[in-house]
Amino acid sequence: MTSVSKAFNYIVSTTQEDQQVGKILAGWNSEAEHCLPTLRVFDPVVANKARQLQDSLFSCAFGFAEPLNLRDDVIEVLMAVAILHYHDILKLSPEGPYIKHIQQKNRQHGISEPELASWSLTMHSDLIKRMKRSRPEKQAVSPSVNDVVEKQTVLIKQQMDMISSLSS
Repeated sequence: MTSVSKAFNYIVSTTQEDQQVGKILAGWNSEAEHCLPTLRVFDPVVANKARQLQDSLFSCAFGFAEPLNLRDDVIEVLMAVAILHYHDILKLSPEGPYIKHIQQKNRQHGISEPELASWSLTMHSDLIKRMKRSRPEKQAVSPSVNDVVEKQTVLIKQQMDMISSLSS
């Protein structure tokens, strides 16, 4: 292996290992699929309101033909995350520009704080349901007595064969 390929191999494998460790530290199953928040959990009326808010908030990066702009599904996830964490950010920085901007757009579209909180709870419960579905619990299969006895018999026989070969 050349030194360049070794360096790239180290970088790639280190990144993958870091991602695995990050998943475990975050409390995720390392083999589980990612569950992204989405606006698709809402009924059509609420989904329409949320999309209007999304169009207003992301108007600078939405609906253009430029390939460097964000894709629609990425903007949907960003909007879902913004709704999901709005009240946490509100507690941390009630006077911040992010909060002011969201509140201004909420007033424009007639969306109240309790309504936004209910959207957040709906998305949160949907995420929890999807995460539970994506990681089925592996039930531990306890070996039967016969399996244990058979395994021990095989191991004892291997040990006896090894002892007899050493003594010869």
